[in-house]
Amino acid sequence: MASRKLLPFQIAIRLPTITKAGIGGLRIAMTRNLGAFVGRTILVLGVVMLSRDAFLIMRHTIASYNRLVKPEDRVL
Repeated sequence: MASRKLLPFQIAIRLPTITKAGIGGLRIAMTRNLGAFVGRTILVLGVVMLSRDAFLIMRHTIASYNRLVKPEDRVL
């Protein structure tokens, strides 16, 4: 809602935005409002960054653990 108020611009081309994601599938809608596009895109980028961080934490944790233990106690 904040991005719609801060960026109330209509642009010439239509931009794709994800409006619904879940068990029912993914729904993509097209919008010409720059604020709506930015607001919806920020959420998707946040989920991607959170997933990447969780993956890297798990990978580094497993690597650190495997360096500390005996070879027969290693994970993966």
